[in-house]
Amino acid sequence: MAVTSAIVAHNHPSGNVEPSAEDLSLTRQLLEGSRFLGIPLLDHLILGNGNHLSLRQTTSLWEETPQGA
Repeated sequence: MAVTSAIVAHNHPSGNVEPSAEDLSLTRQLLEGSRFLGIPLLDHLILGNGNHLSLRQTTSLWEETPQGA
């Protein structure tokens, strides 16, 4: 049986990978939508200037909106 899940990533052209308020809001919406659809969101990555930041590792959003197994 295949397991489906998702990872979302986007670029910050400024190179600053710190999440904006909009990034956090979008991630909350993605987590709620993925829970509704039954497709776990594994992470939301921000990319910039050769760096990256994992919102799953640096926020508590996944504890606020737990994903199904």
